Amino acid sequence: MNRLAVAYYPEHVAETQWSEDLRLMREAGISMVRVFEFAWSRLQPRPGVIDLEWCERFLTLAAEYQINVVACTPTAAPPPWYQKSYPDTVMWTGLERAGVGSRRTYCFSSERFREDGLEITRQMARSFRKHANVVAWQVDNELGFNFCKCDRCLERFQLWLADRYENVENLNASWGLAFWSAEALEWNDVAFGMTHPEAKFAEKRFFSDLVIEFLNQFVDELKSNHPEALITTNFMGNFEQVDYFKASERLDVVGWDMYPELYTISSSAMAHDLMRCAKRKPHWTLENSTGCLGNWLHLDPRHMILIGIQAWAHGEEVHTLFPWRPFRTGVEQNIWGLVDHAGRPTRYHGAAKELSEVFSQLPEVTMEDFTASVGFLYAYESFWGYQSIPGNPNYYFVIDEFYRPLQALGLMIDVVSERVDFSQYRVLFVPSHMLSDERLSRRLREFVEAGGHLIMGPQSMSHDSHLARQTKPAPFELTDVFGADVAEGCYTANYLGPDTSCLGCDAASVSAEPPGHERFRLTSSVSGLDGAMAITYISFLNVSGAEVWAQYEEGVFAGLPAITHHAWGKGTATYVGCMLESAALQEIYVKVLGIAGVPATKTAHSQVEVVRLAKHTVYLNHRATPCQEAAPSGRWLIGKGGNGQVELGPYGFAVVERLTEC
Repeated sequence: MNRLAVAYYPEHVAETQWSEDLRLMREAGISMVRVFEFAWSRLQPRPGVIDLEWCERFLTLAAEYQINVVACTPTAAPPPWYQKSYPDTVMWTGLERAGVGSRRTYCFSSERFREDGLEITRQMARSFRKHANVVAWQVDNELGFNFCKCDRCLERFQLWLADRYENVENLNASWGLAFWSAEALEWNDVAFGMTHPEAKFAEKRFFSDLVIEFLNQFVDELKSNHPEALITTNFMGNFEQVDYFKASERLDVVGWDMYPELYTISSSAMAHDLMRCAKRKPHWTLENSTGCLGNWLHLDPRHMILIGIQAWAHGEEVHTLFPWRPFRTGVEQNIWGLVDHAGRPTRYHGAAKELSEVFSQLPEVTMEDFTASVGFLYAYESFWGYQSIPGNPNYYFVIDEFYRPLQALGLMIDVVSERVDFSQYRVLFVPSHMLSDERLSRRLREFVEAGGHLIMGPQSMSHDSHLARQTKPAPFELTDVFGADVAEGCYTANYLGPDTSCLGCDAASVSAEPPGHERFRLTSSVSGLDGAMAITYISFLNVSGAEVWAQYEEGVFAGLPAITHHAWGKGTATYVGCMLESAALQEIYVKVLGIAGVPATKTAHSQVEVVRLAKHTVYLNHRATPCQEAAPSGRWLIGKGGNGQVELGPYGFAVVERLTEC
């Protein structure tokens, strides 16, 4: 199912306009709409009155145009009358209650809010289930952000801690609260906003669990009242408030919102890979930008199409454009749509039609297309750890720096949690995985012993599960596997300071290599590493059997080992003790992939993405100028090529069915 969908807000326009909008949707090849996500004030205009008749009329009309529906629970934006009637349901920021007229303003701990949200969801589900075209539900909208600090949330946090630590003495020891004399005598000594990184880290864990608990209540309600429909929600690909691996467990399908201004080529690919791997199933995108966003990004219609093809190439089966019609009022007036404010088709309407036609020519997405030899570890708890300890950069910057040179090699990559079965991969990348325990160390050891090839980045396996430093050398319980351990490490001068984003979403908009930061030259016998520069983070290693692949030529660690490689059991373990520029990091990848027998091919152009599916190779030109790339022989499904080359126009793409393995 390669389906094109659109986000539509029927409550924003006159009912007489619905039919024409639906007709134009069908003309553009759109077969699904997502509706009602911010419609609580129309669904329940006043206390005790729920009006679903207008929704019923819209669903009936959509069915006449053979358009399926993703219905949304409306809890993301409670109306003013509700907040006024029940002020204790409104988020407390620590200074004041959240204001009215916005979204994400409620308290996740409020039983009143949950009960009322579940009641309107229950009535919607029982009403809409008789419409066969209502095929899925989206719970809430972009869950996260509204971290309430009211007394009720604090009490729940303290109970959450008591359940995990059993007594305050264990908490004091685990968090190291002897530091700055912060030891607690009782649970209510613990407050939000404590300085200790371990306390900040626990808050983030608690909030993620709280959001997931909230989500699962609505999943259960919908499954009980509309079991035929699929249940999803719209995650945010590179945001960190919620552990999406855990949050996806009870969902039928993973969905997320993709906004080009928040992503680079590599980070958007990584987000798709993450969402595909969360449930090991094809995923949906529930919002994809069209046109002008916030008055700063003018999206070329050809680029909009390319984004859709990239999504398909990474495992997407439903592609939702946002919005259908631009908003006449409100804070999002500068976002353009597939039709303009007068209802006239825009350039993006034509692009949507073209994208729909391309989708019809592509093979249906199945997980058989996505058999990866390479696993890439992604950890929300490492994200929170980076945020909680002062002086760290945004974890997403760090991860993208590691993923980018790997993705440029045209490999199929699974972005996975530490709970996945490592044995299915030939090469496993563990970039800056801060937390460690004996179980994870044992599983990584077994992976290498059995013939796997492990590449680990700096600052990995250095902290325990509470965010305290391990008392054994890093990488924890794996120093014999690596034949080395970490002696010292630090950030370079002028590198990024504390996380610059309250959302954790700015990794694409700020350079990972700020002007003027320190660089330290390396010496190496490995091709492509000699003369490379260590940047952003440097550490040196004590070597106890490993082969030294690179050492520092200059700086505070001059003459000391920076990168090591060690044969262990049937596999190998490579420790990259410093951050490197992409070209040098890619040389390490190519060498280890070669040892593992995994073919890798560099593209001729840095803005051309190659995705190697099981039977097809996909070429994506993310730039506004034409180019050529090397291509295997095969049958061209889309695009053109010959003599071992593929021709790619501006924002062009091609899909070739390979005749032979290459």
